[in-house]
Amino acid sequence: MKKFLIFLFLSQTITAQNIRVLDSLKNLISLSKEDTTKVINILHLSREVSSFDPDSAIKITNTAIDLAQKRSLSKELAACYNQLGNVYSAIGDFPSALKLYEKALAIREKL
Repeated sequence: MKKFLIFLFLSQTITAQNIRVLDSLKNLISLSKEDTTKVINILHLSREVSSFDPDSAIKITNTAIDLAQKRSLSKELAACYNQLGNVYSAIGDFPSALKLYEKALAIREKL
């Protein structure tokens, strides 16, 4: 019983910490100009969300991809494709993950 209560307490603490992190990232994103910093913060949000909501992580990462393409941010675009590959890998879609990793690699080889 004691172990269960400790586990319950820790899981609620972790959840509360995650909510604070997500709120902080969302605030940073809303305050950022459409530049490298915003893309990086969107990717951080995607990483945080991916463990419990991969569908949202995919949407969030696609937002970062759109911004990186719009601003011609090659290094960040490669990071976006890599993160999207990580999400697809986590949900077991390995062919899609591999394609995205290859896209990221192709961009990085040109840098």
